[in-house]
Amino acid sequence: MHPVAAPGPGREPDRARAYGKYHSLALAVRRLLMGDWLRTEQAYRDQGAKRVTYLSLEFLAGRALQNAVLNLDLEDEAREAFRGLGMVLEDVYGQEHDAGLGNGGLGRLAACFLDSPAAQGFPACGYGIRYE
Repeated sequence: MHPVAAPGPGREPDRARAYGKYHSLALAVRRLLMGDWLRTEQAYRDQGAKRVTYLSLEFLAGRALQNAVLNLDLEDEAREAFRGLGMVLEDVYGQEHDAGLGNGGLGRLAACFLDSPAAQGFPACGYGIRYE
């Protein structure tokens, strides 16, 4: 079985619940992203790069898994792997909770503000306040 399409942590495909399928894909993608993230952080430290930080009361970032799969250029591979298990990738994506907090205006601006320096290769990090 391909690691991108594990049916659920510790589960056989026919026993995995919908969220377990999502969780398996998210763990596999996180493992790939963390390697890239750690290499990037080390490169910034080696360069002595300054970092832009942004504090916002809310971020409306939306769902992250599909975006991460696309950015890693793994969507075709993930789709095929899940198809081989009799699963539909979009159903797996649909299990992710929307991470957006707040009502949208400031939160969407904060998310866009962080996307821009990331797209340009500038070191930037956003901080938020967790509230209920």
